[in-house]
Amino acid sequence: MGRDAKVLLKPLFPEPVLLIQGGDERVLVIADLHIGWEITLSGYGIYVPSQAKRFFRRIAGIVKRVKPSTLVFLGDLKHTIGKLGKSEWMDVPEFLEAVKTIVDRVVIVPGNHDGDIEALTPEDVEITESGGIDLWGEVGLFHGHSWPKPELFKCRTLVMGHIHPAVTFRDRFSNRFLRRVWVKAAIDPRCLSSYVEKRILAKRRGEDLEVRSERLIIMPSFNGFMKGRALNEATYEELGVKAISPILRSRCVDMENSELYLLDGVFLGMLGEVREVTSILL
Repeated sequence: MGRDAKVLLKPLFPEPVLLIQGGDERVLVIADLHIGWEITLSGYGIYVPSQAKRFFRRIAGIVKRVKPSTLVFLGDLKHTIGKLGKSEWMDVPEFLEAVKTIVDRVVIVPGNHDGDIEALTPEDVEITESGGIDLWGEVGLFHGHSWPKPELFKCRTLVMGHIHPAVTFRDRFSNRFLRRVWVKAAIDPRCLSSYVEKRILAKRRGEDLEVRSERLIIMPSFNGFMKGRALNEATYEELGVKAISPILRSRCVDMENSELYLLDGVFLGMLGEVREVTSILL
């Protein structure tokens, strides 16, 4: 598919998954399953059965409906960062074997929780480099815990997970609750070009790079138990210079004016507006 061909990005409300279509190709993107997270709770005396089969049933239903040619797991397919947990040794291979039966191509873009993922991955499941992949030179997919590879900056749209975006609310009884959200933020390509040239390409002398990236989409976690930190409670520093994602630390992404959408598609407003309103209510 040529660069001039139209590429469509469609969140599949109310599911936290993204469908990207270019020509006859349909790519389904899912971020942050964290298979095996239940084992961490067992250390606190809390038993939650494995959710891997439930994840698969949900994904199978989505695949049946939209019929993608490729399924991309956008980082943190598994949960433990260090030594592999017993449940991961069983659940991850079984999960991926099942996924292989419902879609032609399965791709894993590794996240910071995906160390040693190769040991759990069946044949015919692709594992990319952590720098991510680009779709048709228009959409760059990376997890977000590290910089995408420089080639992805040629893409107008970047898509990441990693930060588990959410917003906190309180009901009339003062009960606090989190809701996962989609984030769509503008990127300043001139700022990013300067940053990339100084911080990244300085190690690759003599290389020229066209930066075309204009927007960043941050996906909510597929795992509803992993809601993350509420954006409207985060400080400017936590969304900027102290952010857990280097692309946000560059300050080239306008998070304050980013658009926030609930999983059902309801537009909450710009982050700055949501923070101001909820700070009064909270």
